[in-house]
This record gives sequence, C-alpha cells and structure tokens, in this order.
Amino acid sequence: PKKNSATGSGSPTFDAAEEFFSNKDWANAILKYSEYREENPKGKRYTEATFKIATSFENLGKRKEARVFYEEVIEQAPKSSFANRSR
Repeated sequence: PKKNSATGSGSPTFDAAEEFFSNKDWANAILKYSEYREENPKGKRYTEATFKIATSFENLGKRKEARVFYEEVIEQAPKSSFANRSR
C-alpha cells in the first residue's frame, strides 16, 4: 500500500474515520474504523482504530459496546498507551 501524504496514515479509510472522529460524528467514525480494521487486520493503526471505536461508542452512551472494544485493545496490545487509557 502506498502512502497518500506525509500527514496521512496511508489509508484513506483511516483518514476518513479520523475526520469523522474529530468532528464528533461518532456513528460514522465507528463505521469507518471498522472498515479500516476489516481492510487491515494487521495494520499498524489497528489498535488505535479499535480504541477509537470504543471511545466513539462511549460518546454515544453505549457503554456495553465500548467495553467490548476496550477489552480487545487491552488483550491485543497490553503494553500500549491505548491499553492504559482503555483501563
């Protein structure tokens, strides 16, 4: 996969998700981060996408759904800053 720009993640899907996330469009952010995860199961932003899905669910008041994704982050990358923030 080629990099789009110096600032981008190299993934148009991830970049679109980031745009929704920064605009607090939680539902669309969840959709795009999920799409990124499907396209990049080994992607280097996978954990970040998972964390941001959890955060988006939390912002929508869906704590149960958020917890599932926070737990996934902790399981996948226990030493990451995202895992620490998930706890």
